[in-house]
Amino acid sequence: MYTPTEQRIIDVLADGEAHPRSELMACIEDEMALPSALALHLVNIRKKLRPLGQTVLCLNNGKVRPTAYQQVRKISVK
Repeated sequence: MYTPTEQRIIDVLADGEAHPRSELMACIEDEMALPSALALHLVNIRKKLRPLGQTVLCLNNGKVRPTAYQQVRKISVK
């Protein structure tokens, strides 16, 4: 279901805690990977988590670029 890189990212995020961007970048084995590579992996992960009622939140602490990410269960509002 997930690519090897996506699986490494999911494994880090699975505890539901916030993880810094640098920790998720370390999951990408290509040392030359641009920050946009992480964004692309997260887009794909979100698409796969959506049917499970989950998503990955960006936490930015008032900055333009996200500083941390957290996997959460989506709350449905009826």
